[in-house]
Amino acid sequence: MPLTYDQDSRLKALSPVLDEHAEWFGRVIRQVFYPDPNANQDLLAAPDGFEHWAREAESEDAVEAPALLRMRRLYNDMRSSASDLVKHSMISPEKPVKKQFDSFVILCDEFVAHIRRMEREMALSDSGIDLLTGLRTRKVMNKDIERELERRSRRGRPFCLALARIDHYAAMKDSLSQQDHDAVMISAAEIIKQCIRSFDDAYRLNDGEFLMCLKQTEMSGGSAGLNRLKKLLEEHAPYYSMQGQDVRLSMSSCVAEPQPGDLIEDLITNMRADLDRYGGDAETALEYFELSPLQRFVSDQPSVDDGLDKKPH
Repeated sequence: MPLTYDQDSRLKALSPVLDEHAEWFGRVIRQVFYPDPNANQDLLAAPDGFEHWAREAESEDAVEAPALLRMRRLYNDMRSSASDLVKHSMISPEKPVKKQFDSFVILCDEFVAHIRRMEREMALSDSGIDLLTGLRTRKVMNKDIERELERRSRRGRPFCLALARIDHYAAMKDSLSQQDHDAVMISAAEIIKQCIRSFDDAYRLNDGEFLMCLKQTEMSGGSAGLNRLKKLLEEHAPYYSMQGQDVRLSMSSCVAEPQPGDLIEDLITNMRADLDRYGGDAETALEYFELSPLQRFVSDQPSVDDGLDKKPH
């Protein structure tokens, strides 16, 4: 499907958004390192070009609503982080704590990355958004994760993948009508969306599976993501009728921290296999640390203890 006129207009309007963002980023950094209590507050406030662009894109249906909502969340997080840094610079000559500064830089990096991705996706026929759930599709998943692996190799920034699977999905699918099945999938996707942060990504796979790409975090952060998922399921999981009984939606999950050189499909296959092997009946969460192919081969032999470092929690 070719770009419509509205889409093409909105695509061209993204370049000025990036330009004003780059100028604003430089002003904030200067204020952080060279505090000026008399600095012009208007110049240090986040520019409004993106919000203006988003309103226009929304009114023209030029961008998928879920993608636009994600961008607005990320923009607001970035603006809030910058505001905190600027306020600190106005009242104290001391530099902010490194964690606070790093958070702002990461949010800015992710904002630029999302704008660039939106530019690419608007230029393609497929937006990469699953129409039922609003999550990203498997079609764009590999490119997204390959980009994160490249960033890990180049900048040393870790990230985690979390595979979440609806428990007893095959039986549920056989028991429910298409309408009820879709309602459960939408509910599961909404919980996944609440679980991730503004700059994370989530994908709908097949057979009741979802993959979350949790960026800028090591395994401890990935485990925290599984804990968030468990808590959200406890609080918000819907019930559905199966074989005359009301059953609460539950999910089992596995988190892994990819390393440079890992193959995405192999990693997901291994995570899926480990859920099958160690998952039990329902609501299992596993930490998974990838082994080399040789280590995995050895660990699968019946005469040798399993070498995988996995921790249900």
